[in-house]
Amino acid sequence: METKEEKPMELMKMISYLGPKIVVVTDGVKGAYAYNGDEAWFMPPYPDPKPPFERTGAGDAFGSGFVAGLAHKRENCEKGLCRTDNIEYAIRLASANATSVVEQIGAKKGILTKEEFEKDKRWENFQIKREII
Repeated sequence: METKEEKPMELMKMISYLGPKIVVVTDGVKGAYAYNGDEAWFMPPYPDPKPPFERTGAGDAFGSGFVAGLAHKRENCEKGLCRTDNIEYAIRLASANATSVVEQIGAKKGILTKEEFEKDKRWENFQIKREII
């Protein structure tokens, strides 16, 4: 499928139509989006006290963080039936993981363990915008 669509929400709807249960789109320094067929989430970037050294590995850190977040919550999604708190946990972990990686030099340094993520208070109370579609 080819498209010139640039709006993340429209892209996620198009991709969802092809069959994935959850669609996640990152938009670089603008934040990240998730969509499960019924609801969408937007996670703005964390306010970053440290400037990024380099962005190598940020996408991989985000993707692995999202999958790890769902796995940790033992989420087995059916289309539109993923628990919203589990998706919010996963997108929060994914964004934190990517942020932590870009604060270091190299693609792997900075990857968070579950304990590091849950212990560091800066990842706790960041607002995720949720919208029922």
